[in-house]
Amino acid sequence: MSSYLINNIDDLILILGIENAEKSQFILSRSNNLKINISNIFKEISKKLGVKGGGSIQTVQGGCSNTDLDLFINDAYEYIIKEI
Repeated sequence: MSSYLINNIDDLILILGIENAEKSQFILSRSNNLKINISNIFKEISKKLGVKGGGSIQTVQGGCSNTDLDLFINDAYEYIIKEI
């Protein structure tokens, strides 16, 4: 779903997260026309939180504890706002 959206809609940034019983998963992605480096944002957040994952300058995905998911989403949002 995220691949379809970012490849077909300009100026789109996705921050998706899902909480599971034992750990959470997330995807952070942007449209092709945006020049934000998602990988750098992920690296900055991973210095502060116990998140694992990886990807490219356009999309990263990974996992974290349930308690870190909200923190990851909020941090990703704040970093993206600074980049825009």
